[in-house]
Amino acid sequence: MTADQVRAVVSRLTAAGHWHDGDPNILIVMDAGYDVTRLAFVLADLPFEVLGRIRSDRVLRLPKPRHWPAACAAPGRNPPRRDDSPPPGFAGGSGASPLPAGAPKPIKPGPGRPPGSTNRSPAPRYDVGKTIKRDLTVTGHQHRTG
Repeated sequence: MTADQVRAVVSRLTAAGHWHDGDPNILIVMDAGYDVTRLAFVLADLPFEVLGRIRSDRVLRLPKPRHWPAACAAPGRNPPRRDDSPPPGFAGGSGASPLPAGAPKPIKPGPGRPPGSTNRSPAPRYDVGKTIKRDLTVTGHQHRTG
């Protein structure tokens, strides 16, 4: 499906009254083999969303970053000034975090007893072995019972 065909389908849907301003975008679902990323880029002015598979070896990346001149300058000269303003879409700040992110610290101790505390409820202890008094031999048991 080419960009012209998608544009024609969207224009026919709007002309027929199936889509008005304020409605959710039209969802176009495509099978593998179509360049959905290119179609979405070319037809960005239309009120539609594209759903489709892309190749697994497709490289999705941002444009090449600007080249900063070397920080070192000739002796006796200041290095070139760098524009430290944040790029569009970022809210203020230099964008550099002071430390790498780590796991959050727990506020309460986890399962088990915290180190250094005493055991307030020790496990019950049971005597292992015979629980009643029995004769040591079978003949002694028979003699007593009759």
